[in-house]
Amino acid sequence: MSLDEIIQRLYELKDEGKVLFKEKKFGVISNNALGIYHGELK
Repeated sequence: MSLDEIIQRLYELKDEGKVLFKEKKFGVISNNALGIYHGELK
């Protein structure tokens, strides 16, 4: 698997809802967060 394929797959897993949840609950603000939990990267 190439680097481009990996990056493309990460963007496919992107979850804006998780990003907003972390911003609201924990105050974590990031301009480039994908909202992917480590456990989902299998």
